[in-house]
Amino acid sequence: MSGPGIPVDHSYGDDFVRDSNTDTETPEFAKIYEQAGVDAINVTGGSVGLETAVFIAAKGTITPEILHFLLAYEAVSPERLRELMFQGSSKVTVFEMLPRIGQDVGKSTRWILFDNLKRYQISVKTGAKVTSIRDGFLKFQKDGQEEQMQFDNVILASGSQSVRGISANIKKMGYPFATVGDGVRAGKLNEAIHGGFLAAMNI
Repeated sequence: MSGPGIPVDHSYGDDFVRDSNTDTETPEFAKIYEQAGVDAINVTGGSVGLETAVFIAAKGTITPEILHFLLAYEAVSPERLRELMFQGSSKVTVFEMLPRIGQDVGKSTRWILFDNLKRYQISVKTGAKVTSIRDGFLKFQKDGQEEQMQFDNVILASGSQSVRGISANIKKMGYPFATVGDGVRAGKLNEAIHGGFLAAMNI
């Protein structure tokens, strides 16, 4: 998804995460504009953007199987293994135009999400308004100054939206049903659970 008002060069294609086009765990909103390299930049510091940043930063970390083997045979120190658990194949930077990130993150998940930002050493730039993305260069305005940085991959995780195709198809079939959760509008898990409860009470 393209961020509002941000000119983007699409010459690199619209693939998902590098080498994982068939990975069903890759979020569909994580569109990557590829070039060779490992640095990744994520535009927007809301819940979707931050979760995507952690998802990308975790790519390339040590697998549970390798971790188990090295720990079981004491091939590497526990301290080094802990480091490898949070060293992925990409260095991730998040740009947020607001003074603070994660303002829409719920209290129950906020602490672990922010902790993961530190563990994966994700760089965060607040008060930074992205103005253009082209040829691997990202230009942004911060503190009245225009700056630019070069990245290999750019992710525009600018939010989520409701997908209503399934409910529309069921309606055409004439079956009784109730639409809840993100089928109505993009929201939080507790809202979806509450909507499901109300729908069940009406059966």
